[in-house]
Amino acid sequence: MPGTRLSDLASSLGLNIATVSRALRDDPRVRPETRERVRVEADRLGYRPHVAARALAEGKTRTLWFIIPDLEDPIAREPAWHASQFLLDRGYDLLLAQHHNDESVFRRILDRLSRGGADGAIIIPDASSQGTADASLWDSRVPFVYLDRRLAGTLAASVVTTDNRAAIDSLVEALTSGPRGKPDLVVNAFGSTRENSVETVRRAAVDAAARRLGIPVVGPSAPFSGSRRPLVLASSEATALGLVGRLENPDTVGVGVFDAWRSGLRPATRVFVAVQDFRAMAALAVDRVLDQLGREPGPPPTEDLIPLARLEEIEEGGDFPLD
Repeated sequence: MPGTRLSDLASSLGLNIATVSRALRDDPRVRPETRERVRVEADRLGYRPHVAARALAEGKTRTLWFIIPDLEDPIAREPAWHASQFLLDRGYDLLLAQHHNDESVFRRILDRLSRGGADGAIIIPDASSQGTADASLWDSRVPFVYLDRRLAGTLAASVVTTDNRAAIDSLVEALTSGPRGKPDLVVNAFGSTRENSVETVRRAAVDAAARRLGIPVVGPSAPFSGSRRPLVLASSEATALGLVGRLENPDTVGVGVFDAWRSGLRPATRVFVAVQDFRAMAALAVDRVLDQLGREPGPPPTEDLIPLARLEEIEEGGDFPLD
């Protein structure tokens, strides 16, 4: 029956509204046979609970938001898919909110979240927000966790990210081993900014690995075209290929990137892809947020470092795209 209200359902069953409401929520204070009778009658009458009213009454929405830059970014897309599956198994829904790296949009999303839009959030933040999420959500006691990176200016938020130092060490070890010998130069194409902790960690790890091996290091803007056996390390395929294109003899270059490579092996000699474990990152991020539900804020923030899923070597004529 369209438009059936809770009071209609209670009247049909001869029960009070409070008992019917508890039965629909599987409250153990209601006898099992009464809960089953209420469910059967609700189905017969076509009763559907009002989601907003239930959320107001219960103080929870059974939803989490995944706040991301945009769906074109695989670092957002793949964890979102996994997080949705993990949450469905635990009786929650995941909703996506895209801020498109626009600080005003990001702030508007956080404001709605802080006013009860969802029970919590997993956030890949806008690079310019400078800890906005911490300040806004911590005060309103909305559970949240950063995924992939933490921003400058954050106060007490947890983050789930890749163990980027270990990932860089794996890339460097793979690219400097074997019969070709050590490269004569490392081109470190990772940035070092307050806005992106991942790039900062990767850059420092490349510098440290090169020092251990006694190999000179230059930045991406340095004149390195005369190098005989360079090694290029970058976050993305596009950045790495732009640097390879500046070399006089690109067939001698080794390349290490993260997550995807679609260009085949050439013009490089060796290409390794560090594949991040987005499934494990999403699973732990979900756990971290749900663990905070109903708990007073105050425990120390965590930084969970997830090992790589694997290190993939690109074969001649092959590619390794991230789905």
